[in-house]
Amino acid sequence: MLDAHIIDSYRNIFMLNHSPCADFIKALKERFPKTKIVFTVHDQGWCSALLGSRKLLEKIILHNKRPASISKATYRNILEYHKSETDIYELVDKVVSISPFMESVMKDIYKVPDHKRAMIYNGYTRFADRKMHRKTARRILGIGDDEEIVVFAGRPVRHKGIIPLLYAAHALRKYRPNLRCVMCGDMATFANYAPIIRNKASAFIFTGQVPRVELPLWYAAADIGIMPSYSEPFGYSAIEMADRGLPVIVSDGTALADMYHESENAFVAKIGDDVTKTDVFANEIALAIARALDSPKSTIKRLKKRNDELIDTRYSSATMRDGYLSMLRSIV
Repeated sequence: MLDAHIIDSYRNIFMLNHSPCADFIKALKERFPKTKIVFTVHDQGWCSALLGSRKLLEKIILHNKRPASISKATYRNILEYHKSETDIYELVDKVVSISPFMESVMKDIYKVPDHKRAMIYNGYTRFADRKMHRKTARRILGIGDDEEIVVFAGRPVRHKGIIPLLYAAHALRKYRPNLRCVMCGDMATFANYAPIIRNKASAFIFTGQVPRVELPLWYAAADIGIMPSYSEPFGYSAIEMADRGLPVIVSDGTALADMYHESENAFVAKIGDDVTKTDVFANEIALAIARALDSPKSTIKRLKKRNDELIDTRYSSATMRDGYLSMLRSIV
């Protein structure tokens, strides 16, 4: 049906996102042999299954071995994902990664040749409205002035670091009784963690899904934003939190390690070499939360200044636009 509306031309480009099947791309190439195809990699099949561990991925793909911590079913799925993704990368004219981490995976593990690869950060558009005063936001939300509030916003799935965050926040309550972690995300999915939450619920506020336009209210009320993901293609939530002036705690998982650095623009909780050791990561998250809450205002101000600089330059929509324009001109 597309060829009824689109004329095949050397000046045309199909821009694809996420993961259409290789057969679909083959069909496009047959119908439109002159048209170029660009595929932007936002995520890959192994990322959530292996909790962002490049070490495990290399063992599976480069050394053809199944790690002891990985089930046979997961092992087979990773191999199938890799085959499907490799087929796509071979068919298209350009593969765009949105982080240096993914760019290195494309080069070293998926063996995408240099002439096919490009790395372009996603662009971010700032919130247009003015920031609300902390006391006003807390009054609206019914949060006390003496409460220490850490806010999480995202899909409550395992690779977002939900489990170690639940343990970390609860452990900190023993020493910081006024600490509470606000969890903004789908309530039905949080039910998957019911056995963990059951005896720890007093440490949390569960909001359910919050529309983006309403998130600034929670950010205004919070002391800290947190994104403890094992795997993250870009990390929009952390940028949104920084945009609202919050100091951010992030993991050193996948793309977050490219974007955030301890003492430069964030507080970093290290996952550790073994992603299966939840207790190690939970302890790192707890330490990072305490470190952030106890930091002087001068440190918070410095981190905020650096994040503002990055949002306005490296992660701006204008920078993304220029990157894509340059890439597109190179293939047309």
